[in-house]
Amino acid sequence: MLDAITKSAVINTDIDSLWQAITDHKQFGDWFMVALDGPFIEGELSHGQMTLAGYEHYKWISKVLHIQPQKRFAFYWSPAMDMEDIDFSLRPQTLVEFKLEPQKQGVKLTVIESGFSEMEDALVREEAMQRNAEGWEIQLKNIEAYVNR
Repeated sequence: MLDAITKSAVINTDIDSLWQAITDHKQFGDWFMVALDGPFIEGELSHGQMTLAGYEHYKWISKVLHIQPQKRFAFYWSPAMDMEDIDFSLRPQTLVEFKLEPQKQGVKLTVIESGFSEMEDALVREEAMQRNAEGWEIQLKNIEAYVNR
């Protein structure tokens, strides 16, 4: 059974700019299309509201796991967006990791979302993996456009 989605892109920017776009809650919100209530803090919940057209009724909630400057940013979230009325701790959750590696042409950004095998409902798991695989492709393009604007 597949458990993870992995997407990568080499982005023509410096590591500082890309790191800020990922970990500064306002910049993250600009390219990810979510209005976050406050900064990302390791071990804390992050709340907000999606601003992407068609998804404005979904709330953002995640728990920041790890912030390793200019290398790795990781959080747990629930890919089952239709379960927004259920307490976060009871929702199926996946781990999202952003990993940065300097390259000659810029920075390699790898996004890994894992933990889908923990979802008991096969239909929810399959739908979440398909939707999020497409979503991460879009988000890699969004962040690249954001840092190169």
